[in-house]
Amino acid sequence: MHNIDILKQLVFKGVDEKKIEITQEVSDRISKELTVIEQNDLADLFIICTRIAEICRENQIVTSFGYSTSTNSYICYCLNITNIDPIAENLPFEIFFIENQNKTNLGIQLAKGFQTKVLDILEFKYPEYHYYKIAFGNNTKLKYSQIEYNNKTYKIHPTYFYISKTELKQNVIIQDGIKYVFINNILRSNKYYKSISIVENIYLGQIQELVEVIGYQYHPNNINLNDVNVFQTFQNSEIEKIFGFDIIIYKLIFMHFKPKSLNDLAIARAVYMPNNLHYVDPLKEYNGKIDFPFEKKDLTIYKIFKETKGMLVFSETFLYLFDYFIGLTLEDAEKIRRECLEEKDFIPLTKLIFKNKIKTPFDFSEIISVMLYFENRLYISKPKGKFLTDAIISYWAAYYKLYFFKEFVNIFCKDEIEKK
Repeated sequence: MHNIDILKQLVFKGVDEKKIEITQEVSDRISKELTVIEQNDLADLFIICTRIAEICRENQIVTSFGYSTSTNSYICYCLNITNIDPIAENLPFEIFFIENQNKTNLGIQLAKGFQTKVLDILEFKYPEYHYYKIAFGNNTKLKYSQIEYNNKTYKIHPTYFYISKTELKQNVIIQDGIKYVFINNILRSNKYYKSISIVENIYLGQIQELVEVIGYQYHPNNINLNDVNVFQTFQNSEIEKIFGFDIIIYKLIFMHFKPKSLNDLAIARAVYMPNNLHYVDPLKEYNGKIDFPFEKKDLTIYKIFKETKGMLVFSETFLYLFDYFIGLTLEDAEKIRRECLEEKDFIPLTKLIFKNKIKTPFDFSEIISVMLYFENRLYISKPKGKFLTDAIISYWAAYYKLYFFKEFVNIFCKDEIEKK
């Protein structure tokens, strides 16, 4: 059986287990993503990541609900690689993968200390797979651990792994029980583009430790994500030791802005990103109304901006605005967004307009006013899935702090207790 056929079986098994209703939108999205995966020979990569996610669930290892832009893939959601519904959250697949643009951000974020354990279980449970840590030419200033091979120094990537059914024979060594594959130019290597990220998270490690104390029935996967009492802890600024929010500025924000959903928490997380602080005051003053910076105050713009309280903090918002204002498909919009980011300028978009390659109901002066508003905001936006994933971890922390305060303090305040 071909990898793509195995993947399809896993996808529809996941659809059944999640009891997903196969609407036309869902059917089209699955078909679209499977086509891209098959065309780019990525099926085995998704199968491997599914196996890793499966091992984490079987062994009660705490993982986040997503990693990077994997949350934008509906296939990842069906396979339980992620647990955020990208259709419900308006996360377009194009953010996750654009052909010939870069590698996929396929991966798992798990509790610190479990990276090697999970991979060892993978090799034991699925002996056809072999995993290798990627070590690449020492031509970067990144402060990674180093390893010597053939009289050359290589950097060990802390999260990238090449996993294959073929056992590698060249440019490989085993050191301290770990297999390394050596790549001189990482950006030209198929092994890099076909790698999977397995990221250890310290805070998830602490949650893992807490769950082992209070019982696995309180594992994050079993927690209700709509507990009004948990959101009340944020509204009351009780955020000490809460992932991502233990910063003084959030006490000021939550005095005015009262988060009532995970989306609200994701927006609050995005606001404190570097260079996004100009949104702090608008968020504090937000009263449910959205003041558009554009003359055309129509329903489409309102819907696009409503999700983010009128702020441009998510990459996805730009795609929908590019689509509406300039008539680009989401794929073309994402390509242009990435080109603008690389050049740190709107020149790629301006060239497109001047060459009359797009059709739009707006006149040139209106488009220019929109672009001026976009300027300096495009470069500081990030994919929504990242902030939503962080928001869920923060919610978990607030839940444990609220309902298991003593155990929470013993683990998350361990350093302070030991100093005393």
